[in-house]
Amino acid sequence: MISMLASLVNIPVFAANGDETQTNETQVDGTSGVPLGGFGTGGVKFNAHRGTFAALTKAPADAYDYSSLDAKFQLYTNRNDDVETVDTMRSVVTDGRSDDDAIWPMHYANMGSTNDVQVNLKAFSPFDSENSDNMSMPYAFFEMTLENTGSEAADASCAFQLTTGDTPTYVEGKGFNGSNWAIYADSDAQDAVVTVGNDSGFNSTGELNNSISGRTNKVAVKVNLDPGETTAVKFVLAWYDNSEPDWHYYLNFADNPGYFAQMGLDNFDLLKANAEELVTNMRNSNLPDWFVNQIQNTLVNISNNSMYKKDGRVAYSEGEWTCFGTMDQMWLARQIITQLNPFFTWRELEYWSRTQRNDGQIHHDFNTPVEDKAARAELVAWND
Repeated sequence: MISMLASLVNIPVFAANGDETQTNETQVDGTSGVPLGGFGTGGVKFNAHRGTFAALTKAPADAYDYSSLDAKFQLYTNRNDDVETVDTMRSVVTDGRSDDDAIWPMHYANMGSTNDVQVNLKAFSPFDSENSDNMSMPYAFFEMTLENTGSEAADASCAFQLTTGDTPTYVEGKGFNGSNWAIYADSDAQDAVVTVGNDSGFNSTGELNNSISGRTNKVAVKVNLDPGETTAVKFVLAWYDNSEPDWHYYLNFADNPGYFAQMGLDNFDLLKANAEELVTNMRNSNLPDWFVNQIQNTLVNISNNSMYKKDGRVAYSEGEWTCFGTMDQMWLARQIITQLNPFFTWRELEYWSRTQRNDGQIHHDFNTPVEDKAARAELVAWND
């Protein structure tokens, strides 16, 4: 199994209707998004063909637990004083099919061309086989690649808008930070301008006034593109949920989401390279289609099903996906996680070795019954 996984690099992607007669060239049609989030942190999903977001900030994040997150991407372009904007960016839909492609830990989407500025999205979940902390923080990553396909220079600005539970704080040159949510941004372009606010300036200039009021704000990154030039705009969406004091490992690190947004910016390129390498290796596999597809689908549970408590306990929820049972323990916890990041396997085994169920079973079912959703992530203590 280890040698097989190590060689995984053109996984077939099946249509959303489950048609297994599709060829390797067939692309996923309009998925609800890849669960993006660190190990044991919950997650965020971007529905590209609708331009909408959903989130769950307590792990584990199962199939039907995500709720709507009031957020969207926006675009400003200006070519020779011809301004064109997009209020809610969505993936291109051709002949009824959405041009996006979801495979954990990556979500690719063609966000279309506006004023001869082509935008492509790479969203990804943190993956790091060498640094478990990088992989265990509450953040999701979004890179917008902007290409000027016209014959003259153009200005372009991408904005990430979010409604938060409180009025966040402006963070100069980066974004905003609130009690539960933060967005920080950066760009590969040296002359990029990062602004923050909720004023109308974005639609007229691509910039904001760096004054925050109210709960709905956006972070914008403006760049100038020469003809044929391409550059990347980077956003890190981070969250913080301490409603249960022992719920998440990341609570050991900070008391606000801005800390994790900055950590995400610092490790953005590394984590993107790790995620893309994993997807590339999977899709270069010559294993049978059904087998590679099963592995691909199982990997989402690294974000969805994982539990990583503040005191270091690691376990997995059984979940609500139709193929679950102890199968997720076998494929995910025992084999795939052991290969991808053995730290989490050792930490789970340590929990197992020190814990026994009250009926005498020494096994993985240390959480309360999955029917009790509110208590699903309650684990018994160390040495119980």
